[in-house]
Amino acid sequence: MGERDTATVVTLTKPFLLGQTEVTQAQWREVMGTEPWKGQQHTIEGDDVAATHVSWNDAVAFCTELTERERASGKIPMEQQYRLPTDADWEFACRAGTGTVYHFGDDESLLGDHAWFGVGWKNGPLPGGNTADEMYPHAVRLKLPNPWGLFDVHGSVWEWVADWHNELSTPAATGQQALPEGSKRVGRGGAWCEPTWACRSAARLPDASSVRHVHKGFWLALGL
Repeated sequence: MGERDTATVVTLTKPFLLGQTEVTQAQWREVMGTEPWKGQQHTIEGDDVAATHVSWNDAVAFCTELTERERASGKIPMEQQYRLPTDADWEFACRAGTGTVYHFGDDESLLGDHAWFGVGWKNGPLPGGNTADEMYPHAVRLKLPNPWGLFDVHGSVWEWVADWHNELSTPAATGQQALPEGSKRVGRGGAWCEPTWACRSAARLPDASSVRHVHKGFWLALGL
């Protein structure tokens, strides 16, 4: 987990399932009955568009509501629950067995085939970026998937994970136990408005758990 001199050895010990895409507007609306992205700047509406303007707290509430609903209907057994992936879960799934900067290799010129990124707010569109004329989160599954069939692991929207934002160290080696308490939560994967470095497999962004933003969304995990 991590890269080069900052890499940390992590062992995952518990199986889990992960959605193929970020949670979409249709999925959020079905579970929560709200549309937090509606009327917000730099957004478009669509069932397959990544759900945004959801805080870490909101994402956890989604997981809790879906767990209760599907336990009650018998879709999942009582011992299973939906949750945010841990930091380690996320990077394991993003990398899909690779050890390169991105899941497709080290050549950032190929990022546009796999990710929405590159507005370049201050200095204009970034080389290879594809969102300067489309400054909003897009529908999922429009870019190439990683080797395990997961879409938009780079770019699109930052994805909340369970962990507090601390330096990667010994606690991360527990794999699926979130890092100890800090002041901010972790976002992974980069976003449609970010440069290439923010979309790396190892990139991490700290933010307060109450923050809602046009470039914040999440993946859904199911602990087994």
